Amino acid sequence: MSHPDPSAAPSRAVFLSYAHEDADAARRIAEALRGCGIEVWFDQNELRGGDAWDAKIRGQIRTCTLFVPIISAQTERRLEGYFRREWRLAVDRTHDMAESVPFLVPVVIDGTNQSGAHVPETFLRVQWTRLPGGEPTADFIRQTRTLINPGRPAAAREASPTPLSPAAPLIAQPGTRRPWPLVIGGLALVAAAIAWVALRPSTSAPAPSSAALVAPPSPTPTAKAVPAPSPAAAPVASAKSIAVLPFASMSEDKANDFFAEGIHEDVITNLAKIRDLKVISRTSVLAYRDTGTRNLRQIAAELGVANVLEGSVRRAGGKVRVTAQLINAGTDEHLWAETYDGEINDVFALQSKLSQAIATALKATLTAGERTQLEKRPTNNAAAYEYYLRARVLQEGVTIRSSRARYEEILAFYEKAAELDPQFALAHVGATHVNSLLFASARLDPTPERRALAIASLRRAEAAAPTAPETAVARAEVAYSVDRNPQAALAAIEAAYAGLPNDPTVLAMLCFVHRRLGHWQQALTYLERALTYSPNDLYNLTQATRYLLGLRRYEDCLRLSEQLVRQAPNDGFARETHARVRFALNGNREEHVREMAAVPPGDTDPDGLVLAYQVAVRRGDFAAADQALRDPRLGEAVALTTATATPVALLRANLAWAEGRKEDAKALGLTAIAVLDRRPAGLRKETFDLILRARAEAFAGRRDDAVRDGLRALEAIKLNDAYLSGDARTELARMYIVLGEIEAALQQLAETNSVPISTTSPPEWRLDPILSRLNNDPRFDAVIRSIKPL
Repeated sequence: MSHPDPSAAPSRAVFLSYAHEDADAARRIAEALRGCGIEVWFDQNELRGGDAWDAKIRGQIRTCTLFVPIISAQTERRLEGYFRREWRLAVDRTHDMAESVPFLVPVVIDGTNQSGAHVPETFLRVQWTRLPGGEPTADFIRQTRTLINPGRPAAAREASPTPLSPAAPLIAQPGTRRPWPLVIGGLALVAAAIAWVALRPSTSAPAPSSAALVAPPSPTPTAKAVPAPSPAAAPVASAKSIAVLPFASMSEDKANDFFAEGIHEDVITNLAKIRDLKVISRTSVLAYRDTGTRNLRQIAAELGVANVLEGSVRRAGGKVRVTAQLINAGTDEHLWAETYDGEINDVFALQSKLSQAIATALKATLTAGERTQLEKRPTNNAAAYEYYLRARVLQEGVTIRSSRARYEEILAFYEKAAELDPQFALAHVGATHVNSLLFASARLDPTPERRALAIASLRRAEAAAPTAPETAVARAEVAYSVDRNPQAALAAIEAAYAGLPNDPTVLAMLCFVHRRLGHWQQALTYLERALTYSPNDLYNLTQATRYLLGLRRYEDCLRLSEQLVRQAPNDGFARETHARVRFALNGNREEHVREMAAVPPGDTDPDGLVLAYQVAVRRGDFAAADQALRDPRLGEAVALTTATATPVALLRANLAWAEGRKEDAKALGLTAIAVLDRRPAGLRKETFDLILRARAEAFAGRRDDAVRDGLRALEAIKLNDAYLSGDARTELARMYIVLGEIEAALQQLAETNSVPISTTSPPEWRLDPILSRLNNDPRFDAVIRSIKPL
């Protein structure tokens, strides 16, 4: 076969890129296309390397019409290979191509999930084609001929049958499963990124599982979308995928129910350490507690797995019995069943035997390192283990708005476990998580004393198990939440990922760190993978909706927020997000006010005063808003975000200024400065306090101080909290409006086009007491129209 001159004009040829282990599948595709008169650049015999060969390959990629990367379990395993260089070269070429030109046609030849695949980000933005075993279909060949035919009109190509498009519905309806083309994940409030505390899902029916969350926003495509030959079928669940359903507690003493729950969680944790398995998280299977109503086939379909495990735990005195049966949900075939008896002190050996037996039954590859991890005994103290289990079970009941007292209760159990066994690393890790979260949240305990407790817990974990992946997770959290060092956090969580590749907590943390560093797409990829393993995790689902809102992907956010409201109808955070995204889409102020007024109060606003203030502001009733803020039950500051607490005086200053009461606004601004001066500040919080101070100084007439502090805070946030830089710019715009510098305010708002806006949205700017001052300025309208999805 002749090969093109690299300098030649584009040829009507298809380039197949593959790992050498997939040569047979690639050959089948090549032969089928060639048999229909299509030129294919594929020659297994030339996989030999060398400068001349490298130059030829580069030339082929520069001149082919379609680039077909073959994706499989082999490419997933091989994180290095020449095919990856080919993939990068193809992506580089797309940067010089018109958006309307089809070029990339990813083909999957096995059950590899698009969710979180190790492929260039650009591949995730186009439709994938599935050809099991590399067997081409007639539709695939017909569509390929259409795409490489230079004489076919564009209109005809556009009329061709096309699979799920980026704008298609992303939430599958009950009884259906649809691959979602791209990842989205998120966090509404930056300190909520300490997502180590799982949430207990609603007892309502779980949401359908999907491979990804959202499609890329159509207004700003970056990949050359290629119509696939036919609508993609739902991916077949891997034979090595499993959901471990909640274990029944058979103990006569119901006080031992927590023990069955703890054993259940530990079995899931053990299985998740096996890279070759896909294991659904505990938070996503808790909705299936009722053994009498279980429909295993439906459960497996909803969670995207092929197998389910049912079991029970009986504890009597110092004895424990664990029974389990593994079932293929599609065929109802019982693959394996076993009963394990032992002493309480032998519970870890029982869990290890159970995990390894499941792996064997599913024909999963178990490495020596994984086997060693499974056989480790985290503690030899049965009482310490029981306290640890109690803490873990309690964690499942907390939410983003849980009170400090609830976290302190969890912490007390971790600390008791650590006291009984100072070498119990997992207890110290748990204490580190809780202490870090308490410190990072403005409404909990952002004090130097709490910071010291978090660091001390980490040091004890490092002393007990310095190389354990769980210790690396704790190290990442302290770097991220306590030390405000996202670079160090990234290094630590990547180290944890090597040992915990399927842990949704690790994957979520990877999302949060990348997002803080401004790596929006990497963040989306990791959170999507986290939700693949934990599709019903209310915490991550909640944060995903808020992240979508920040990215201005309103239609995608609406679909996910509707799922959340169905799953957790009484969760205020979910209901508020749903109301906000509906307003962003329909602009109906009256409806928005009604929906916000119906949001239930939570632990952090038990009297509904903050909600009353927010509703009154949206209604435009500033007198009612001020009345809510005057209530002494609020104290001197309210936590509108987890990054910092806003002085009530500053919120009242906004209202006074909006009503033209400039002297009142000045006095309230000075009061807000005093509040900020006398409260402790964490490393992260002090930056956000500084930008609040800038607005208070603007009310007080201190123009130079305000501008200096505002710009200094913005630079620090851009460096260490890129995700909140859009909110920082919005805050600066308010400051400039108060100072009467409208051009500067408009410039700050325009700059939000390249970053998320997490605590507000451009449509909501028109309701803001200060930003709404620009409502009659056509330049403000132009800025709002210019803000696009990310």
